[in-house]
Amino acid sequence: MSKSTRTWMCLFAACLSYFVLGGCGKSKQETADGSSSSAPAASAAKIYSLDDVGKELNEGQVVLGGTHDNVRAFYASHPNYHVCKDDEAFTVAVVWNHKVDKHADDQYVVTNYNRDGTIGGMETGPPQFSVGNLTSYCK
Repeated sequence: MSKSTRTWMCLFAACLSYFVLGGCGKSKQETADGSSSSAPAASAAKIYSLDDVGKELNEGQVVLGGTHDNVRAFYASHPNYHVCKDDEAFTVAVVWNHKVDKHADDQYVVTNYNRDGTIGGMETGPPQFSVGNLTSYCK
């Protein structure tokens, strides 16, 4: 295993541990009649942290060893994520936090696939944490 691969695996394991140890509950909003319902308007205005993204990815089975189909299904059911590029090698998606607060960092998710279509690696975070030019994929 190359040093670069080990570094990425360690980084991923650290991020995954951070996500597992952190966590937030989903909030519900009461309507005028007193019943509680999910709040799509509130979730649209939410600033997503790295923890929020990690938790949602884990709940959606977008984890190492998962499949490309898991990734596609996750993004289809989570409208706050915008898929910028999706091909056989990798998927790039983003949560546009800057549309809610111009000072907030957008959160990018890069998912790499093995030849058999399983998830071989993932990177999450704002673009300044990436080694690649993620913003070039998402215009």
